[in-house]
Amino acid sequence: MINKLILILTFLTLSFKAFSFGVFMSDSDEPVVRMTVASTFDLTVDVAGDGKTEAAAYKVYVPMKGASQPELYFTGLKTNLATPTSGTMTLYLNVDVDATEKYLVIAAKDGSETNYEIVEIFNSTTFSSDAEAFGLNVSVTDLCLTTGLNCTSAGLTSDNTSGKQTYYIFLADTDITNDDINPEDFSNGMYVEINYSTKVDSSFSINLSAVAPGDESLYLTYSTSNSQISSFKDVVIIDGGSANAPFHGTGGLENPTIIGLLESSSTSGLGQVKNLTNGQDYDVTVAFRNKYLFATPQSNQRTGQPLEIEDFLEKNSCYLISAGFKTDHYVLTFLRHFRDNVLLKSSLGRAFVQIYYSSAPSYARVIYRSEFLSSIFRGLGWISYFVIKYFYYIMVSILALVIILLTRKSEFTLGRSKVN
Repeated sequence: MINKLILILTFLTLSFKAFSFGVFMSDSDEPVVRMTVASTFDLTVDVAGDGKTEAAAYKVYVPMKGASQPELYFTGLKTNLATPTSGTMTLYLNVDVDATEKYLVIAAKDGSETNYEIVEIFNSTTFSSDAEAFGLNVSVTDLCLTTGLNCTSAGLTSDNTSGKQTYYIFLADTDITNDDINPEDFSNGMYVEINYSTKVDSSFSINLSAVAPGDESLYLTYSTSNSQISSFKDVVIIDGGSANAPFHGTGGLENPTIIGLLESSSTSGLGQVKNLTNGQDYDVTVAFRNKYLFATPQSNQRTGQPLEIEDFLEKNSCYLISAGFKTDHYVLTFLRHFRDNVLLKSSLGRAFVQIYYSSAPSYARVIYRSEFLSSIFRGLGWISYFVIKYFYYIMVSILALVIILLTRKSEFTLGRSKVN
């Protein structure tokens, strides 16, 4: 019985080892791939699956230097853009091996249905045991000189050009000598599609219509007439940029600061930038950014200054509703107008306002800090807005409904009396 149990456990262990044998991204949900030129930065990676088939390949987006435009619109250091002959990509991998010593190999699809040509065999590092978060360094030069894609021939030293290449990263025995392989013969590998681009959206136009204060934050209202940005990644909020100019300015000498990122892909919206310094002026512009980290031209510039909670609430006066909206809003403007032009015109209204302002400030801070309470008072603000603004229409509708119900009741009563 014990011998059988040992055999079963041994079989399961070997089966699991065979199943896990291979190359994997160290974080399958949020893979880490970095580029190093002058310094190191993270590349955008899309997860379409587990990388075990071409259709499920991880997609990596590499910004290239091109001729002149990409440098201006790149949201990192201009010197960090790769060229077909410069730059090192680092992929962070988990490597699971069996008892046999293995090499890591990268092969590039050569344009045929099944063949991949070997780009590089990493024979300086062999794996006889598992490795986690192993940083695999590959030069852009090696990646860009393949049969499937030659970056120079494809025009990636010029502006407004793009190209892509699929690679297969796998484990092989130390005696591998073939120049070409079929990935089906090495099923332990992982597919990665690398996209290269020098394209920028230089004609994009954005309107930053408002910048309102919050506590250690700013609220931005922006819009654009453009339908979409290609390969959208996020919206960048910039301090110290130039209106309607590329990220680094028209002369390429500016290095503004990104103070916030918004993931909304909507062509218009309201966004909040957090973790700012109260009392400090920020000269804000907005730009849309693609997966290659190239931004559109910036919007017009507006200056905003975050305020302490007490200063913000004091400025907006409608304490509880202001704490709900957390920024100036046309509902607050309407309610302040109603206070000044209706409530304060009567003794009863003045008494209500006095009671409100004597008690509301002590609760406003608590409401501002709580998302749940803020949502409740924001809802109350909207209800108050519609009830007050459309009061006469509501009353007329209620009166009409009452008349209809009374008429039907009278007809029903009269009908019953005739029957009797």
